[in-house]
Amino acid sequence: MFGSNSNNDGDDSEENSGVFGGLYSRLGGSDTSEQEPVDPNPAVKRWSLGNHTMMPGINADQFNSEIERVKEVNPGLADVLSEAQEMVADSKVRQWECGVCGLGHNHPDDKHDIRGEYESDDPGFSVAEDFAEEVEFCPYCHCGVNELAMLIDFFCHLPQPMFRDQQKFESVLEVGNDTLIRYCQARRDLSDEKFGAKDVPLEAVVEAEDYEFSGDEANLLAEVGEEKTLFYERWRDIKRGAAGAPIAGETRKAIANLREHVRGQLSLDEETDE
Repeated sequence: MFGSNSNNDGDDSEENSGVFGGLYSRLGGSDTSEQEPVDPNPAVKRWSLGNHTMMPGINADQFNSEIERVKEVNPGLADVLSEAQEMVADSKVRQWECGVCGLGHNHPDDKHDIRGEYESDDPGFSVAEDFAEEVEFCPYCHCGVNELAMLIDFFCHLPQPMFRDQQKFESVLEVGNDTLIRYCQARRDLSDEKFGAKDVPLEAVVEAEDYEFSGDEANLLAEVGEEKTLFYERWRDIKRGAAGAPIAGETRKAIANLREHVRGQLSLDEETDE
């Protein structure tokens, strides 16, 4: 059973307690946040981000203020507190349990953080902080990676930027969601079956069996040039990340329900297969 996402010691405030809140309520160009949500699981709560390496109750600014106050009374104690604060700031969580899906981890809590820099020593996908604040699942757990892999299939419909560096491939939004995601799927299939690690030419993608690209779609894909490859690589790596981040069946079902909710918001008739 999923737990609360709140960092407020069980205080489920209004901003943390809604399911299908945040960006999910704004898909399709309308705000349905006041409507009764369709709950994927009664215990799934909206994620509210905090500093996940700091215990709740006091933040860094409050700690610094307290050190300054103590200096006036006991300078020696203030020095000890300052050293302790530096040690905590430099430390990493080594074992933890996701408060959303309940998955246990035996590694630092930044290993799966979707907000980490893409293609860097800090693994991640450069997901924008504002976007991460709006999702349902934990952005530094397997559940968050799998939710991201679901949401990227609706990239052109999202009401706000998904990535901090989205300007690198923003022109793909002009292609249209169905065409863009079919392009990614066809290119991945061709990479796996025929081209291996080589670049897959656009001509091969638009002529791929089972994907049925029109001439207009081929022209749109050609017009966005290299940006479609930059988007494809991000899409591909997120899918790979989710495939390597196993989740419980209950979590998978909840994310599948979120997908159906998105489809309902967008009035889509046919599901985008992975």
